[in-house]
Amino acid sequence: MLRKNWLLKIRHPFVTAAEILLPTIVMLLLIAIRTRVDTRIHPAQPYIREDMFVEVGKGISPNFQLVLESLLAEEEFLAFAPDTEETRIDPLPVDEVSFN
Repeated sequence: MLRKNWLLKIRHPFVTAAEILLPTIVMLLLIAIRTRVDTRIHPAQPYIREDMFVEVGKGISPNFQLVLESLLAEEEFLAFAPDTEETRIDPLPVDEVSFN
């Protein structure tokens, strides 16, 4: 078996060279990229930052009354459907949907 493998390697020198060189080149590329990347360990930072929260009513968004007035001025409408029994759509029974 060793003789057979040795003969295959000798008869296909480009494949043999590729089997040796390609993994070597890939590893060298990975090493080169790793040395160029910043490996400094950054300290943990809290998600909550200063000035992240605002008091109720003191946000930067306009209140709902101003939104409604601007919609009225631009002749646009805001529509919604309340979640009640009259607005819910019941799924069809399985008998009516089945094709059997």
